[in-house]
Parts: sequence; C-alpha cells; structure tokens
Amino acid sequence: MSNDLKIKSEAAGVIRLHGEWHLSSLDKSVQTIASVPGSTNNQFRRYMFDVSTTLRAGSNLLRIQFESAVSYADAKAKEYPYYVPDMFNMSSAQYGFPCRNFIRKEQVSVEVSSVKIQRLSTVFKFDGGLPTSESTFSVNAGESTFNHSIFLKKSQVKLWWPRNYGQSTTYTVEVTLVNESGSKVASHVFQCGFRTCELIQDTLVQGKPGSAFKFRVNGMDIFAKGSNWIPGHVFDKQMTTEKKRFACALYPTNKEFLDNVKLEVSDQVRRLMIHPCIVLWSGNNENQEFMVKGWDEATVRNPYIFAVDYYKLYVETIMSTLQTLDTSRSFISTSPSAGLISTTPYTERYVLRDDERGLYGDVHFYDYKHNGLHVEYYPNSRFVSEYGAQSMCSYSSWKTISSTDDWHPLSKLSVHRNHHGNGQREMLEQIEYQFQLPNNLSKYYHSDPESLSNVPVQQRGNLFDVFCYLTQCVQARSITAQTEHYGQASNMEASRWKPLHYYMKHSFADILVSGYQPAGSRTFNVHISNDRYAAIEGFMIVRSYKIDDNQFETGSSIPFSVDGHSSKYISQVKSDLLGDGSGDNSPRLLFATATVVTGDRLALMNSQWREDHLPGATESLSHSDHGIVWLEWSESKMEGYFEENAFWLLPQEPKRVIYYGWDNDLTITPSQTDAMDWSMTRLPGFILTQLVMDVRGQGLQQPRMPEDSEGPQLMDIADAKAYLTATNYPTYDYKHAP
Repeated sequence: MSNDLKIKSEAAGVIRLHGEWHLSSLDKSVQTIASVPGSTNNQFRRYMFDVSTTLRAGSNLLRIQFESAVSYADAKAKEYPYYVPDMFNMSSAQYGFPCRNFIRKEQVSVEVSSVKIQRLSTVFKFDGGLPTSESTFSVNAGESTFNHSIFLKKSQVKLWWPRNYGQSTTYTVEVTLVNESGSKVASHVFQCGFRTCELIQDTLVQGKPGSAFKFRVNGMDIFAKGSNWIPGHVFDKQMTTEKKRFACALYPTNKEFLDNVKLEVSDQVRRLMIHPCIVLWSGNNENQEFMVKGWDEATVRNPYIFAVDYYKLYVETIMSTLQTLDTSRSFISTSPSAGLISTTPYTERYVLRDDERGLYGDVHFYDYKHNGLHVEYYPNSRFVSEYGAQSMCSYSSWKTISSTDDWHPLSKLSVHRNHHGNGQREMLEQIEYQFQLPNNLSKYYHSDPESLSNVPVQQRGNLFDVFCYLTQCVQARSITAQTEHYGQASNMEASRWKPLHYYMKHSFADILVSGYQPAGSRTFNVHISNDRYAAIEGFMIVRSYKIDDNQFETGSSIPFSVDGHSSKYISQVKSDLLGDGSGDNSPRLLFATATVVTGDRLALMNSQWREDHLPGATESLSHSDHGIVWLEWSESKMEGYFEENAFWLLPQEPKRVIYYGWDNDLTITPSQTDAMDWSMTRLPGFILTQLVMDVRGQGLQQPRMPEDSEGPQLMDIADAKAYLTATNYPTYDYKHAP
C-alpha cells in the first residue's frame, strides 16, 4: 500500500513521521527522490529524516509505502530463535492476529515540516509571576536535542494537589525559539505543575507478612480512585495519557528490539512527564502474571528463559532508560504486582502464596461466577488498580453496524465482538442473578439464534434492545457495589453514556452515602465516605418505600461525624423499616439521606436497583409509571449526556435535569418551545449545552408481561423494560450464586 505526498520545499527540509511506516524508493516513473530517506518500525517513536540533499526547488513527490503489519510481525516471529507467547496466540476468542508482540504499532499519523541550519535562543516564560529563563544553542538540519534546567525555589510556586486535597495549581509555559535576527522560529505552549510523589511499599508490621501500596503526594498519603476511558482516540497525538504499550504478552529481547524500546521509552517519557497527575510508571500490564501463572504452556515448560527475558526488558531496559529521564516518579515493572523484596538491589517478589494474596502490591480482580452485588467475594487488598464488568453498547449504536441476524445475545457478531470466552453467556448469567426474567424470555436468550429465524424482525429488535439495556444495568450495579466496597474500607468526547457513567459519577462524589446487605442477613449497613480534606458532621434519615402502595416509612434521625479522607459505618437498618415487625414482606426500597451542616444533601443509591428504561421521549417521563428513569436522547445528530440519569423518580419529588451537548453549535429552533414537556427531539431553542427539562414522578405501577410457552410475546418495548425492572425489587432473601 502506498501513499503519495506533495511537498513544497526551498531545497532544505526534514520529514517528521509518527507511526508504523516503511518508506521505499519510488518506482521508475518518478525520479524526484532517487534514494530511500529512511524507514520506521515503531509507532510509539518519533522519526526525522533529512532529505535536504534530495529535495528540489518547487514540487516534490514523496511516496510512503505501508507494509502489512500482520506479515511484518509474522516474519519477525519466524526469525526469532524461540516461541514468545501472547494472548492472541492462546485464545481464539480474542479474534486477533498472532505475533503482535513482535511489532511496535497501533495507529498512524504524519507531519511534514522544514528546518534550516541556524543559531537559536530558547525562552521559557511562565505565568503566575515565575521568572523567565533563556538559553542559546546551535541547531543543524535534522534532529537536535539539548537540555536546559530551570531551578525555582519552593516558596515561589504553588503546589499541585490531587482533587479534594488542595488546589490543582498548574502554570502555563511558553517555550519560544528565536533566531539571530530576533524573529520567532517556533513556539510551544503547555501546562505544568509542581509536586512530589512517592509510591510507599514499606512493611506494615515488622516480622509479619504484608506491605503498604499507597501514594504520597506532597508528603500526604492519599486515597486513590478513578477510572480508565476506552476508547480515547485512535490517533496518539490526540491523547495526553499513556496507553498500555506492553500488555498481556511476553516480548522478544534481541538487541534490535531492545534498542528500539529504549528510544520508544525516551520519546514517550518526554511526551508525558510534564503532566503532574501521572504519579507512577509501570512497565507492563499483566505480563508478569502471564509468566508466573503459566497462561501459555511455553511458560510452564521453561519458565526460566522467560524470567530472564522479563528482567532484560522491564528492569535493565525500560526502568534503566526511564530513570535517566525522570527521577520524580516511582516505577513498578508490572501491574498487578507482588510487591518488592528490596529496592537496592531492585528485587521483586514475583510469586505470592495463596495466604499472601492481597497483602503485597496491587490487584486486578474480575469475578464472572458470582452475583456482582455480593460484596463478600470482593478482595480486601492494599490497592485494587483494575476491576470491572462488561456490558453491551446501546441497541441504537448496535443497529448502525449490524444486520437483523445479529440481534441476539449469542449471534456470531455478538460473540465475535466480545473478545472474552463465554462472555455473552456470563452477561446473561449476571442478568438472571439480579433480575427475574420470565421463563420464556430466558429460554429465548439461551437459544441457538440460528433456530429463531421465524421470529419477526421488530420483535427480535425489541428483545435484543431489552438484553442490551439489562447488561448495562448489571454492569452499573456490579461496578458500583465493588467501588463502594473499596471506599468503605478506606481510612467525555462524543459518545453514548451508559448507566455505569452516571452510577460512577455518584460513587465518586466527594461525600458518599453507600450501603450493602450482609450475606445471609435481613439487615442493611449504611456507610458515609468523606473524600474532602475537612471533617463533616450532620444527620441521616433512612426511609423505606413500599412499592405496592407508594407509601414511605421514615426512621429516626441519626447524627454522624466523619473525619476528612475517611469512611465510617453509620447505622444498620433492621426489621422495623423492612416490614418484618408487621409481617409485611412486600417489596421495598431503602433511601438514606444525609444532610451535612454545610447544607449538602446526599442520597444513597439503594442497594438493589431495578432500572426502568424509557427511550427517547419526555412524554413518557412526564407521565411516568415507574421508579427508575433512564433518559435517552433520540436524535443522533445531537449527541451529549444528561447532568443526571438512571435516577429514582418518586411521587411528589420532581427533578430538574440538564442535557449537555458535545457540540455547542447545535440548537433547536425557538418555535418549538411549546413542545418542551412532550418530546426530547422537539425541545426548544437553547444551545444544547444548557437544555433544561422538568421531570415528575406519578407513582409506581407494575405492568403485566404475559408468559407464552410457545415463545416470547412482548408488549411495547418501554413497558417490557419497565416490567423487567419494576417487578424485581429486593425481597431480602439472600441467595448465593451456584
């Protein structure tokens, strides 16, 4: 594959390339450039090729030829003296290309620019009253590197702090290149911050197993929380955060590969090290676990050769290169890690006994077997750096890339895009753990999709829409339960948001009321977590809501106080609010509302959410029959997100919701103002970044869904989703997964 670029030049130039490019000489019909200026073999590096001796005045034609990444990686793997495994070699469920660990690539971008030989001065200008610094140097055509250090007194700068620990102060820096005549040649503006950071892995109790794994910023220990965002952007230059360059595979360690990695590390560290929010460098994702746990038979047959390779790549190459560039951050060779035995010499633990798991390093945890709401299965570890649960995308997104044959949980496309063995069935199991599906609907979802060709297209779409929605409900509930479990232990770009986004926004609130039902218990424990610096105090009231007759029962006021950056158990809800005393076992919801003396009012997302999906119209919202509201904006050209969504809407408790559009220029005509209460697609003429609607609840009802032994007969899609959610409230009969 070739790509031609036309270049205007004044007889001197430099070509800068970013990406997995292989350049070859032009064919015989084009003789503008007679030689090959260079080639690339690493998408994560920056390349510059001097073509000043071959460019001619006027137009020039440069041909860039792409080699197949699959063929290139396969050829490199065959040249290597022994087999080096990766996940795509191991599992057909990944649906990927093998030998990906032999090529350093992802996506591509290209730049072309020109540079002349001259003497330059560089000027560093800070805002915030910091002093200007200047240095002079000579630069030749091609790539030139120089180092210039700037020293500031601590008293001159305001420190950067993580959120809730102080101000995240950053300074704007402008670096300008000026030639001998005083003219600006180029400039670059970026943000930087000043802070110290450490990863603390000290022994907790001398003579006993276990060490810390926590971050200390500016001398203060912090409780870390956050999430990753997939996907960000297919082009690296549009992103500011590092992605996993080495993941779920073992890699070659010949000299060619290691030399290439050294340059890659240098480029990436220089690109990213200005960001104060990056507090740790990690060499890889799960590669040590890959080797130690024997994910591939080759690592079991000969573990020593891969242990040597591992140390060469991540310690002798990556860590050593990184520490020549950045000494302000700690380094771990892998995540999850087993902790350190010694820092001098650098010695990792590698292997943990069963009774040591969670006592050292950080943990990745996924549980596809148990109900995601059962928090007793979640680990009590030093630091849980990765966890999650999968879900489908929205049905409206799925329709754009699929045909009607693909509208089934077990269709070929559904299974193919999952990339996790048995992943579709595991999502079905989680749905059945947390919701009571009608028998015929469950049978339909577990059926061979090839046998369902007689099901009408509209009905297939409705059924698959229900499935997609319920997977998102399960994902949101499970990850929220796990996140709040860890919090209780402590002392977006254009896309469609899922319920999980809103649940996590709630769970990451500065002050959080959370709770869970202990295993085998008819009680409910309530905690309050305070991520602010200062202590808080106030009072909490728990209400019990009876689904059948829309009635509240209110408990007594409970005073509380919680120190800064800590979590505290507040109260246990017992039988008086669960109906046990009167023998009333009707479905109930629990709401705990905490009022802080500063005036904040915080509500608990009750432990057993049952969601209600009302796609695309506020008409249904204004006359809501159900408790949980899920808002969807049905106009695909007006993508955005709601300020709040997936929330409980109760009688006489209206909510006011704002819709934020990704594009500030999108508007709706003012003539549609009178339609505001009725249709999302016809809301009035506001810029979509500030679109307000009122939502009112009118009580809860439970629509009926008929059981049909001959096949699923669904009512209207909104009512079907409402049935599946509104009729499945908790009964407090605790059941473990088989």
